[in-house]
Amino acid sequence: MTEYIKSVAKFLKRYWWLLAVGMVLTKYSVEYAYQERGYWAVGGEYLVIPMLLMVACLAESIIREIRETFAFDYDEEDSDGDYGWNKKHHLGFSEESEHRR
Repeated sequence: MTEYIKSVAKFLKRYWWLLAVGMVLTKYSVEYAYQERGYWAVGGEYLVIPMLLMVACLAESIIREIRETFAFDYDEEDSDGDYGWNKKHHLGFSEESEHRR
């Protein structure tokens, strides 16, 4: 159970800003939908937060795949959020490839 709590805490720490933006956008989208319909109903306006999270996770996945494809040194545990940029391996040029020239 403590691992689950730690994973939830890590998720919230990583995506807190996205959740905050999603809550604000949801508030305005619910108000707008009510004005358009003229009555209260549950619709797609409540999918703002899940959609934002899905787009963020998809974008991170695409960025990770691109960097791995071009041999960027990626470290998922990097705490500063720069995906383990290692300029030495930029575009696949490492010390090994420089010695081959």
